[in-house]
Amino acid sequence: MNLSVRCFLIIIFLISFSIFPHAAVQGMTFVVIGDTRPGKAVDPTDKASQSGDFISMITQINQLAPDFTIDVGDFILGYNRDIPAMTENQWDRFDQAVKMFKNKFYMAAGNHDVYDEASDAIYRKRYGPHFYSFNRENSLFVILNAEIPGQINQIGQEQRFWLENELLNSSAAHKFIFIHKPLWLDGSSDWMSMIHPMLKKYKVSMVFAGHYHQYEPFKIDGIDYFITGGGGAETGSIQALGEFFHFIKVTVPDQGPLVVKVIKAGSNREYDTDLILPGIRPSITSALNTFKPGTAICLGKSQKQKIRFLCKIFHQ
Repeated sequence: MNLSVRCFLIIIFLISFSIFPHAAVQGMTFVVIGDTRPGKAVDPTDKASQSGDFISMITQINQLAPDFTIDVGDFILGYNRDIPAMTENQWDRFDQAVKMFKNKFYMAAGNHDVYDEASDAIYRKRYGPHFYSFNRENSLFVILNAEIPGQINQIGQEQRFWLENELLNSSAAHKFIFIHKPLWLDGSSDWMSMIHPMLKKYKVSMVFAGHYHQYEPFKIDGIDYFITGGGGAETGSIQALGEFFHFIKVTVPDQGPLVVKVIKAGSNREYDTDLILPGIRPSITSALNTFKPGTAICLGKSQKQKIRFLCKIFHQ
């Protein structure tokens, strides 16, 4: 083969590679959704039917064909104290809904699911242990529970020891944690003093929670934390605060970085994780810091309500 022919073939190869690049191996994909319970404001008389937005998102998730879905809790309306039959009925309706998923479905219990000894017994009988883990390909998935009666908003000693053992003995390239409440925002919890240092030590990649009916990302010591509570329960209307129905899609490639996308209900568009408050949240935080002590008491507003109030001002 003469030099000119060889050069021609090399050029053709380079052009074809640039036009038709080798497809990267997608690896594993999973979805995280939270707070999929019925919305209180939709129909106060119907305490069992699942949210229509959740049902629609099941169809949407099925179209994406992830390997599995993890729901970070508040599956039912719950709080049926002394009425176990109503609780069982709500779970029956929930089970009917999640049968629509065409992939494996994992659960992390929320405060609407477990709220006293009776609801705890029902949950464990139907769905198993409070906390557990599983492995998929090159990743470890750990489901935690801070709703155990007597240990509310805490990761108790037994669960904490179990968690460290799971992380210590895992050789997984990626480690993911799932829990209902974002305890890293709760100053009364031991999360930042006991749990977060452990996650940092064992190089956990991401933590997912719900509870607040919104989307919000955090970065703490290199760990990506996410609130994803837009799975169907009632939410606000300020999208700049992440108040919209959504779920999160995570791709774990065989090689390369993790890819996280936020998908709004009814949309095919995949948003980057920083889609909310680009440059606005720091201004709101700064404004909040100017409030005098006692202002919140005088106004009767929670911090979130103050943020919402300020957002309305920004959008006027």
